[in-house]
Amino acid sequence: MAAEVVRARIDSVTYSSADHPSLSDIDLSVKGGDFLVVTGPPGAGKSTLLMTLNGIIPHYARARLEGSVSVGGTDTKSAEIYELAKTVGLVLEDPDQQLLAPTVEEEIAFGPINLGLEKEEIRGRVRWALDVCRLDRYAQVDPSELSGGMRQALAVAAILAMKPAIIALDEPTALLDPLGSSQLMSTVSKLNKDLGMTVIMATQNLESVAELANRLAVMDNGVIASIGDFGSIVSNTDLLERLGISPPQITRLASAIGLPKIPYTLTEAVKSFPRPSHASELGHRGASQTPSGEPAVVVKNLHHVYENGIEALKGVDLTISKGEVHALIGQNGSGKTTLAKHLVGLLKPSNQEAVVNVMGIDVTSAKTASLIRTVNYSFQNPDHQIFSPTVLDELSFGPRNVGFPDPDGTARSLLTRFGMERLADSNPRTQDRYTKRLIGVLSVLALDPKVLVLDEPTNGLDAKSAASLMKLILEAGVTTLLITHDMELVARYSQSVTVLRDGRVIKSGTSGEVLADAETLKSTWLEPPQVFRLMKLLGSDEPVFTVEEARRMFQGRDA
Repeated sequence: MAAEVVRARIDSVTYSSADHPSLSDIDLSVKGGDFLVVTGPPGAGKSTLLMTLNGIIPHYARARLEGSVSVGGTDTKSAEIYELAKTVGLVLEDPDQQLLAPTVEEEIAFGPINLGLEKEEIRGRVRWALDVCRLDRYAQVDPSELSGGMRQALAVAAILAMKPAIIALDEPTALLDPLGSSQLMSTVSKLNKDLGMTVIMATQNLESVAELANRLAVMDNGVIASIGDFGSIVSNTDLLERLGISPPQITRLASAIGLPKIPYTLTEAVKSFPRPSHASELGHRGASQTPSGEPAVVVKNLHHVYENGIEALKGVDLTISKGEVHALIGQNGSGKTTLAKHLVGLLKPSNQEAVVNVMGIDVTSAKTASLIRTVNYSFQNPDHQIFSPTVLDELSFGPRNVGFPDPDGTARSLLTRFGMERLADSNPRTQDRYTKRLIGVLSVLALDPKVLVLDEPTNGLDAKSAASLMKLILEAGVTTLLITHDMELVARYSQSVTVLRDGRVIKSGTSGEVLADAETLKSTWLEPPQVFRLMKLLGSDEPVFTVEEARRMFQGRDA
């Protein structure tokens, strides 16, 4: 039997700024070679638990730890963080909090150098980490110039290069494209199986770890609500969905049609599901509003070259109809965020012939401030747009500055809708990443723009919050450019899709047409939703992408 490598008996962890504990009554044992997934809604305590493992709590974070945490036989209270780093490596959920070197290569080398390794060993580990995290071509690039997803990959690479006995990862795939996530998971799994590295991963993306993890802990309100064998826990769809956590699509589908054995991997699902017996009867896919056909956004021949010489956009054309939800998808570094910033005037084209027109306004010559009521942008990283002293001030800032009659009322209405009234007087910058993401999106929605650009708006949100946010956007009827790696989100809410690869548009069409083109998606490190892949394996060519569409193929529309 494997030895115990983590033992946490935590009575409580309380941050100095909080009036109640973030963790309570934690009793956790992890054995060597375990792959433990920790899941739960935002604010459940996942990140706090991981920070107790390498000593950030109590040595660095302003938090009081009552109880004990032992890692590799060492009490984290009595050891320094640098000593614990030899045993446990932690990848934070916000990569910007742990990147410090001037180049990608030096960032990855920093840990191995401080472990005192030989030069050749350091070089070998750097090359290996660059390769597995798809960062080879960016070795000499400043990390601040990378996309959010690539910075997240770099943070993971820097920890992997140290090859600790225990690796703790906090939402490591949140900003990665699906197949980039798959490659990272494959590497972590190989280290787990071949080298016996213990993996503890906080994530809400249970689909990405279903084939890899052997244990699952579900957290809620600072306690471990359930822990055990991964398959047993993930099959409890009632518990997970009550907490706003999405089980894998095939698990939800199996539960919906009443299969006696609930699978959680595609391999199991193919053996468990019967052949579908009904036609899909698909109607109009995507958002409920009908686009007018009149263009709201027109982009032609757009090029952009950054100062470091990286050509991010290479002649991009894009048209979005008024009232449409249009998804923009592609691998990390494909140019999605660069294109989005042109639509709101944050970047200007590198070529004079480029056309960037939003609601009849020539964005290439307009001042950014003049566009605020017409088009607005919610950043991928909410820290890049949040600056006010309170949440209420943050949401009312825009409406107040453009002359809304009741800016505080507008802000409070949005807070009430998302059950966030209690946060009105709180500092937005001290909130968890998920709450900050909601604040960032709501502060833009408060301005009631004609066109809304959302960069990974549901990333890290629980299923309930994500659904509420998309419902609000759809009800507003605002033209929306949705940048996302979530193919289920694309299938459920978008009417049309544009695919970028290496700064060029390689496909544009309806969501059904694009999502069914598995080869094009694969070439951009994306893949269709899980139920579509299941139906293909079951012999169906129906363009089915959501659990509800698939359910009707097994039970009929009236079931």
